[in-house]
Amino acid sequence: MCSCTNRIEYSLRNLCLGFILLATAASTRADANSELAIHVPTIAHPYYHFVLDIPIDHPSQVNVEKLSANGQNIRSFVLEDKTDLPNPDQPNRKKRLAIYEAVISNRPEKTYESPQLVGRLDWQAGKTYSIEADLLIGGKEGKQIQLKAEAKAPSKGGYWNPDWKHYQSVVLTETAGIDRESEPVHVTLILYPDQVSDPDKEFRVVRYDTESRSQQEIRRQVLDYSVVDREEPPMYNEKGELKPKTFLPSSSVTLAFPADVPAKGSSIYLVFYGTPDASLPEQKSDLVVNGTRPGVVVENEYYQLKLHDLTGMLDEVVLKSKPDLTFVHKKETNGAIQWNPGCYAPPRAWAHLSDWEPGKYDYEYEETHGPVEYQTHRWGQMPLMPEL
Repeated sequence: MCSCTNRIEYSLRNLCLGFILLATAASTRADANSELAIHVPTIAHPYYHFVLDIPIDHPSQVNVEKLSANGQNIRSFVLEDKTDLPNPDQPNRKKRLAIYEAVISNRPEKTYESPQLVGRLDWQAGKTYSIEADLLIGGKEGKQIQLKAEAKAPSKGGYWNPDWKHYQSVVLTETAGIDRESEPVHVTLILYPDQVSDPDKEFRVVRYDTESRSQQEIRRQVLDYSVVDREEPPMYNEKGELKPKTFLPSSSVTLAFPADVPAKGSSIYLVFYGTPDASLPEQKSDLVVNGTRPGVVVENEYYQLKLHDLTGMLDEVVLKSKPDLTFVHKKETNGAIQWNPGCYAPPRAWAHLSDWEPGKYDYEYEETHGPVEYQTHRWGQMPLMPEL
C-alpha cells in the first residue's frame, strides 16, 4: 500500500532566488618578479583569498606543484588569466564552462598570457602573510620556478571568527527584478562528518557586505543533518591488484535563513562550522506558533494562519495589513481552504487529504519549529481510497 504525503511550510516570506555556488586591497611587491595582494570576498570569488601574479616572458602552460601560506599548505586555488578575468560583481561561471569543455574535448593544456594565482586564505585583519608557490612553466619539458611574496592583510573584512574552523560560501542571485528582504532560503551543503559534532549548536550563517566589508551573523535553522558512511567493496585493476579505496564518508546539512538580495543582484553568505564547544545561538524571530497541534495558529509580522483542528490543513488566513478581512471557506468538505492532494476515481467521490480525521481516517504527524520557519509533515492513507 502506498502512502499519501502532505507537507506544509510556513516561512517568513515567499522566495524567488537563484542559487549559485577578490575586492580591493593594498598590494606589496615581494621582489622584482611577483606581486601579492590579499583580498576580501567578492561575488566572483566569495571567499577570503589572495592574488599572486606569475611573471612569464611569453604565453605558456602553467602548473602549480606546491602552494603554501606562512608554511601551511594550500589546496584550494585556481589559475586565471588577467586578459580574461571574471567580473568581481557577478557570479563566476567560467569554471563550469571549463569543466564542460573538458568533457567534450581532448582537454588540451591551457596557455596563459598573463597568469595570476588565486588562492583561498583565511586571513585575519592586519596580519602579514608570506606566500610560496612552486610552479612548472611551459609544460612537462618546461622550467620550474619558485615565487615568494609577502603582503599585509587589510585592516577590515578578514576571517569572521577563528573559533570556527571551517566555512563554505553561498552566493544568492536575484532573477525576477525585485529587491529581496528577509526572504527565506534553503541551502544544502556537503561536508566531512568529523568537522561537526553538534549541528544545532555549531552552524552559523554570516552575511558578507562587499561594499562595507561588514559581516553580520543572522538567524538560521538546521532543517536536516545526515551522515553517509558505508563499507566500500574491494575493487581490482586488470592485473588483479587491489585498488585504493575511493569512498569517503560525508555528511549533509540543510539550512534555512532569511536573505537580503538586491534586484538582479547577488549577495554573499558564509556558513561557518567546526566548533565543538559552541553554544546554541541566540536568535530573535517574529515567527510565533500557539495552540494545540494540529490546529495551531502561526503568525509573524505580516500574516496569521490558522490550521484545521482535525487535519492540520490551512483553514484561515488573516493579512495583518487588512485585519478586518479573513480568508476562509467553511462550506464544502470540512471547510478548510486547503484540500489537496486529492484523488478522483469515478464513480467514487472525490477524496482529499482534508478529509483526514483522527479515529476515522488516521494519519501520522510531525512538525518542525524554529526561528525561520514552521513546517508540518503528515502522511497516511487517502480517505475513501484504500489503494492510496
